[in-house]
Amino acid sequence: MRKDGRNPDELLPIRLKTEIYDRRTAVVVIDWGKTHLICRMRVLPAKEASGINVCFALTEDCPAKEQYAALAEKVAEDLGKTLAQPAKYGFAAVFFPLATETPLYAPSLTGGWAALRLLTNLVRGPEDLDLLQTQVAAFRVAAADGALLLDPTAQESADADFNVDLAVNEFGEFLRLEIISGAQAVNEAEVYGALQMLQGKGEYLMDLQKQAAGVQPAEEQQAIVIATRNAGKAREFKTLFGKAGYRVETLLDYPDLPEVEETGSTFAENARLKAETIARLLDRPVLADDSGLSVDALDGLPGIYSARFAGSGHNDAANNAKLLAMMAPFKGEKRHAVFHCTLAFAAPHKKTLVVSADWTGQIATVPQGNDGFGYDPLFFLPEYNCTAAQLPPEQKNRISHRALAVRKLEKVWQAWLTNKNELEDER
Repeated sequence: MRKDGRNPDELLPIRLKTEIYDRRTAVVVIDWGKTHLICRMRVLPAKEASGINVCFALTEDCPAKEQYAALAEKVAEDLGKTLAQPAKYGFAAVFFPLATETPLYAPSLTGGWAALRLLTNLVRGPEDLDLLQTQVAAFRVAAADGALLLDPTAQESADADFNVDLAVNEFGEFLRLEIISGAQAVNEAEVYGALQMLQGKGEYLMDLQKQAAGVQPAEEQQAIVIATRNAGKAREFKTLFGKAGYRVETLLDYPDLPEVEETGSTFAENARLKAETIARLLDRPVLADDSGLSVDALDGLPGIYSARFAGSGHNDAANNAKLLAMMAPFKGEKRHAVFHCTLAFAAPHKKTLVVSADWTGQIATVPQGNDGFGYDPLFFLPEYNCTAAQLPPEQKNRISHRALAVRKLEKVWQAWLTNKNELEDER
């Protein structure tokens, strides 16, 4: 354990905040542990040289001006490697170090790229290719007494036998691998160990940069996560949302997510619980539904227990068999039932959107039909003279409880998803 309580392979807390001025200047504030650094980058006029120029704003009595000059040259060189060649624009960056509790190479390169991303998005025209050809993530690893320390403090770096400065792009290629030797000879095994410490750290830093620069991959912008592992539900939602151009993902795409225990006492509570929990875990919008069959003669059962009516681990056939057995004493109108669906759309820092719908029918005396899932073979629709499992899928997707709920959702979900208005929950 290190003096600040971190593990050897643990990064310091990192935060980036960005702002744009007059469309040609970007400011990035970098908090890296106790280091506080401000990067101000501007686009140079077209007549000036292309490439990147970096300097550090220092006080007159700064004792390490030559070291800062070397660092500025290194940061400029590595930022330049991320630009498409030949560069169409020039950029000038000034770093203001307000507190320097850590070496500045990694914070400078991290914040510098975020500023560069902001500006290149602003200056390129619709006909231009992206001016940045790659991202970059930078690190320092210190070796001391046979131990490796990722992201060392300034004191840890000064006390180390040697340090390694590394910069990698999203393709896993090294833009820099520089060994800064100390009094002892560099051990190749320790250098290899330093490389191993970076597993997953590059992606983390690059995600921070993208978030700070307002960059979101197009495939994520067009995806909706449905909080289900039920293939039948997934098929219905793919049909319903596909026409709007959104790709549907399910929990099958995230096998490591924990199971969300449905502890609510209503459909709405369980839908919100699933949506809000998974949205928090994935940090993205999630649509969850809680649906089930309510039978009047059974005082609303199976209700919220529809999926596990015959007990946990049982399948649809077992649930249907139990329902038929319990309904044996009831005839005619006493077999009235309702399929209910509540949809909850949740996202971090947003008020959850909730809509509900019902689909009325009766409980059949025998299962009929091969389409659908769950209780569909027993849910008889008098107006169609068939069960839900006998309906063509495209017809069911127009009239089912889930389709009716989605129809309500369709009126507002795109505005909700794109933050165009604040919406109240619809119960």
